[in-house]
Amino acid sequence: MLPPVRPTPCRFVPVGRGSCALLVPLGVVLLVLCLVAWRFWHDTPRESDEDLRLPASDTTPPPTHASPLKLRAFLEAVRPVQQLSLRALPPTEWDTPSLSAHVRANGTALDNLRDLLEDADWHPRHAAWFVTDHSGHEAWPHVIFLLQAQAAYLGRRGEEAEAFTAAIDLAELSRRILELTAWPGYVWRAQDLGAGAAQTLAELLRQTRLDAATLAGFQEQFTRCEPATELMRQHCAAIYLHEKKCLLGEQSGEPRETLPPGVPLPRAGRLTFKVNATLALVARACRDLRDEFSRPAYTSAGGFLASLPNGRPARFYDPNRDGIAWFNERLGGLRQLADRHALALARHSLVRVLFGVRRHAVERGRLPASLAELVPAQLSAVPVDPFTGEPLVFDPVRGLIYSAGADCLSANGRTGQPPLSDDNEPTVMVGRVGD
Repeated sequence: MLPPVRPTPCRFVPVGRGSCALLVPLGVVLLVLCLVAWRFWHDTPRESDEDLRLPASDTTPPPTHASPLKLRAFLEAVRPVQQLSLRALPPTEWDTPSLSAHVRANGTALDNLRDLLEDADWHPRHAAWFVTDHSGHEAWPHVIFLLQAQAAYLGRRGEEAEAFTAAIDLAELSRRILELTAWPGYVWRAQDLGAGAAQTLAELLRQTRLDAATLAGFQEQFTRCEPATELMRQHCAAIYLHEKKCLLGEQSGEPRETLPPGVPLPRAGRLTFKVNATLALVARACRDLRDEFSRPAYTSAGGFLASLPNGRPARFYDPNRDGIAWFNERLGGLRQLADRHALALARHSLVRVLFGVRRHAVERGRLPASLAELVPAQLSAVPVDPFTGEPLVFDPVRGLIYSAGADCLSANGRTGQPPLSDDNEPTVMVGRVGD
């Protein structure tokens, strides 16, 4: 027989202090990992945007709006300058045959422009503008050249009133385009057109021989084309709403007929793209820009710039890294809009003052001793320089009217060709009197 087997007694081995100590840092690591994971997965709740609303789109008069089609017909008909060497020169420096050839080649475009500007059913808030983004058309830079060339050509032919009409058409087109908020690109196009109109009128006024009554009529038309600050504030809301539609599509809650067709949604489900956080970034930028428009340029404290990512790529550990990159790519140019608007106001005011000075010279045979002499006959009030808060400077001895410009530092006026081309010192020449 086999001897009986004795069972081995069980032993209890206590856990040492070293093993317990490992559980504490392990728990901390797990907690940190959970917090990091939550930070990357979690998106902020959507903020209220009631203060970034626009009036409802106008779909009543008429159901099918023809103005977008007329704008497209005009842009499609514009023919660019054929000689590349001429594109580097203002049309006032072209030879007359080149001016004539360019104007004749764009006869259809000019007819289409007249049809557009005389459109009595112009409704900039109509939903039809959302169908196609005409602000990205390649013809826009050539539009400015065309109307400047037309004004220069008519002036050389002695048809001065017609030349002024061409320049006013450019200003009127700028005003109408600024009213379009369906696509963000329209505000940039309007500012470019307005700058071209101001330059053209400054050149025409410098050498005008028109009578005071005719000049007064053109001055009134140009005054109505002022780049209104309220429209710029509306564009801030419009830019936000456009990006909201691009991010959220039909989930944005916006009317379906105003959703931008064919725009790819950049929310590709990436872990580092937070839709709501990115939308909040857009909203903050648009609010800050809207407030910036309400302040004179010389009082800007840089708060708007401080609120943006400043174009720098987000850090690799940022949970919304791709959202910030998307913002910089699409909306980085917002930083320029406030300065561009201040320049637009300065140019417009300078040309209005030049109108008043030339009218005074025609009526009295001499230049005014100061701009105050123009009030109230030629100007309702002396315009204020948006870059200083003081009246625009008039130097009757040198025959200059100027603004301090984007650097807010006066250089006592700097002439250039074309006029008003120096952003840091926008200047117009009064021209000779009594020729």
